Amino acid sequence: MDNELFDLCKEVYKRFPKWIDVEESWHEVEYTDHVDLEVGRNDLPNTDLNFVTETPLYTSDYLLNKISTLAVHLEHMFPHDESQAYWGSSIFSLDVYTYGETPLKALLKLVLALDDAGIKL
Repeated sequence: MDNELFDLCKEVYKRFPKWIDVEESWHEVEYTDHVDLEVGRNDLPNTDLNFVTETPLYTSDYLLNKISTLAVHLEHMFPHDESQAYWGSSIFSLDVYTYGETPLKALLKLVLALDDAGIKL
């Protein structure tokens, strides 16, 4: 499980609760002795599980569509050590830049940075 991805999706959903039209979500499922985090399709009913919370699992396509009115620059960056490669996303006209180990994480961080800057999405 990718905790950083879950935390980023959870924060975006917290700030944009109407962004729920996705195919899959993270489901925190309560069992007798523990709570697990699972990914599942939204349209599949599961009656034997007790869902505690549900958080949309955003995709890069979904986020790019949501911020399509802004000129987004997404770039794979390679420092001297290629094992440290990362993705950057930015909107030059607004002077907003973010970085992540995947394009999706960089875009999730960009959405949060735009919200922090007061840009309406």
